[in-house]
Amino acid sequence: MAEVANAPLDIQEDEQSVTVKVHLQPRAKRDKIIGQHGDALKVSITAAPIEGQANDACVAFFARLLKMPKAKIVIVGGLGSRDKRVRLVGVSRAEIEALVPAPSASAEA
Repeated sequence: MAEVANAPLDIQEDEQSVTVKVHLQPRAKRDKIIGQHGDALKVSITAAPIEGQANDACVAFFARLLKMPKAKIVIVGGLGSRDKRVRLVGVSRAEIEALVPAPSASAEA
């Protein structure tokens, strides 16, 4: 199935947090946000999907990226799947949307 970069990200926002749909790609060369995978934020992680290592790496990656404590990041769904729901406390929808690389930036370079 082809990736759809134009679909809006699946982000649920409340007063204190946002919950974002994440498509995790384990065993990658480096930790980074690749772009979108349908309505999910596509994130590559170097950790293997063994005994929760990729889940822990996902939380640590968002903590580093957003300069926040790991305690404010929780995987609320999809612990055994590549498709996850990640809750980030103290983050806005706009901050998450700003993390997505523009698809046309690499095409124009």
